[in-house]
Amino acid sequence: FVSFSPSSVSAEHGELEIQEISGTITIIEPSDDYSDKAEIALSVAMAVAENSVENAKAMWGKLDVVQGFLVYKIGILASDDVFHKVVVDAGSGEALYVSNGVSKNDWKHSKHSHGDSHKKWKDYYSNLTPEEREIKKQQWNEVKDAFFALSIDERAKMIMHFMAMKIQWESDRKSTRLNS
Repeated sequence: FVSFSPSSVSAEHGELEIQEISGTITIIEPSDDYSDKAEIALSVAMAVAENSVENAKAMWGKLDVVQGFLVYKIGILASDDVFHKVVVDAGSGEALYVSNGVSKNDWKHSKHSHGDSHKKWKDYYSNLTPEEREIKKQQWNEVKDAFFALSIDERAKMIMHFMAMKIQWESDRKSTRLNS
């Protein structure tokens, strides 16, 4: 599993500020790949995250550094459509931090809803009729249900595959810009 180097080794996790944590794997030198240092698999971290919030399913995860410790950052969705972020120690598998829940409505109005990605999606849906938007919403719910019906190992494999694709895509874009 390829991971990303930390942009900063601080207490911030997205827009959340987390209490001081104490992990088992200390990272001193930034790296592009910490996978050889992790002692648990992504699927194990996802299971820990899911068990940290009642009726929750892991949606995404990545290996990263928080406050100098190697951790998995896991995004989970509870059955009441409330998002949580969980930080899991990449050595012991212990949940080191569980965020308060954020509803879909609050998430839509957060700073995350103003980025380029959000604008692309909003532009894409702007030309659809209300009926077409409702169909798309249904389709996305079907995708979510199908994803959550997969075993945790299958979801972890999908996440790793898509993260690898993202890294390749970003690398190709960077290469193309440098050659232009």
